[in-house]
Amino acid sequence: MRLFVAINLSDEIKDALCAVEKELQAQGARGNFSKRENLHLTLAFLGEVEQSRVKAVREAMAAAEFAPFTVEVASAGRFKRDEGDILWIGLGASRELTALQVSLVRELKARGFSPDDKPFKPHLTIGRKITGAGRIPESANGLSQRVESIELMLSERINGKLTYTPIYSRKA
Repeated sequence: MRLFVAINLSDEIKDALCAVEKELQAQGARGNFSKRENLHLTLAFLGEVEQSRVKAVREAMAAAEFAPFTVEVASAGRFKRDEGDILWIGLGASRELTALQVSLVRELKARGFSPDDKPFKPHLTIGRKITGAGRIPESANGLSQRVESIELMLSERINGKLTYTPIYSRKA
C-alpha cells in the first residue's frame, strides 16, 4: 500500500486552488494539474507500507502532539525542473503546523518508518511538469482553514486515475 499522512483541505481552499489552475491554463500553462479531490497538505510521505504495518502508522498518528490550529494560504512558487516545473501554493509560518509535523515524523521513526527527511516546507502542489506558466496568481492568499484532523491516505491508480482515499482519521 502506498501511504502518506496529510491534512485534507476545505472546499473553499480547493475551489480557490482550482481557480488558480484554470487561470494558469488560460494563460497557456500546460502539464499535469492537480485534481480537486487530490489537493492536500502532505505531513509525512511513507511510500510502500505492508498492510500489517498500518496499525503502527495509526499508533504514531495517535501519539503525535496535536491540538486544533489554523493555517493560512500565503504565497505561490515553483520548483524548477528540466521536464517542467512543480507549481505550488504555500502556507504561512505556523508553529503549530511545524510542531505537528515534527512530532508525527518522530513518532513514525520510533515505530521503524523512514519518512522523508527533507526540511518541511508546507505547500500545496497544484501542478507537475508544468511548462509555459508565467507568474502564479496569488488569488488564494489570505484564505485560512481550521485544522482539526489529520488523515492517513492511500494513494493508488484506479482505472489509470491517481486516487487518494482516507483510510484513517485522527481528530485533534
